[in-house]
Amino acid sequence: MHLHINQNGMLSKIVPFIVCLLFSYAARSQQAATPRSLPPKPNKTTSVTNEKIYINPDKAPEMSGGVDAWKKYLADRLDIGVPVKNHAPAGKYIVVVKSIVSYFGLISDIRAETKHGYGMEEEAKRVIKKCPRWKPAFKAGTPVNAFMRQEITFVVPAQ
Repeated sequence: MHLHINQNGMLSKIVPFIVCLLFSYAARSQQAATPRSLPPKPNKTTSVTNEKIYINPDKAPEMSGGVDAWKKYLADRLDIGVPVKNHAPAGKYIVVVKSIVSYFGLISDIRAETKHGYGMEEEAKRVIKKCPRWKPAFKAGTPVNAFMRQEITFVVPAQ
């Protein structure tokens, strides 16, 4: 690229002005890209930490397709043999898992409330973590974040 300077030095006056404009634009574009100014993108790892989480919304969250779809999902994906493989004593074990369903239907913050062991809580959390999007909870007709508790029963037969 060749720059031609005319006799009255016009280019020497314009170049500093253009450079200032470019720096000003770069500073504004970097400022606009700060994490505070951008809304969070919903994804599988999004956690709902700065927003209100309802315990008793008007309408609870549910899996798309309702209770029957939830039961089918568990039947297809839950490894019910986990406690047997891990030598759990015979009996009926109810695992309780608490999580949050966000206003956009994703599940996060999955935690077991029970501690039966033998891999049951880990298996229940694994299956819930892989769930597809749920229908969110509603409060006053608006989708909201809500706590959800799920009970999953494991049965270890007597030998």
